[in-house]
Amino acid sequence: MAVAMQKLESAESDRMRAGDPEVANSPDSAAQNVIPMYELKWSHAEKTVARRAFDLALGKELEALLQEAKGRAARIEEPSELWDLESWLTERRREIDRRYDYRYSILPLVFAQLLRDGRLTEDDLHGLGQEKLDLIRRASASERRLVTRGTGR
Repeated sequence: MAVAMQKLESAESDRMRAGDPEVANSPDSAAQNVIPMYELKWSHAEKTVARRAFDLALGKELEALLQEAKGRAARIEEPSELWDLESWLTERRREIDRRYDYRYSILPLVFAQLLRDGRLTEDDLHGLGQEKLDLIRRASASERRLVTRGTGR
């Protein structure tokens, strides 16, 4: 996640220096308006909004996991399939632990990924400061472009 944050900030900085029209025409086109994520300040109200959005997305993720696990468990016919279910659950837990990281220093990237994956909407983030929302939108769009390029779409 930290590597993704550095790549995003570096790419954005490079695009600004290169005069990328997408960045130049954005609301925060001046380089002075770009605040590194680790320097963002979170008000009490923003922390409340962030926690609510984070818990909402995690709840959706866990509910989907629960439904899928029940379906898989219902199809088990052989004792060895129990261990397959255990391995699958262990891997899913690791994925969720990696994805849902509630450190304020990377929370905008977490929200960007959850927004891109459909676990959150922009309405769920209503109440965050404009600089945080802009960062989340940029990161989500950047991730979408990387995914699209990587799949050849």
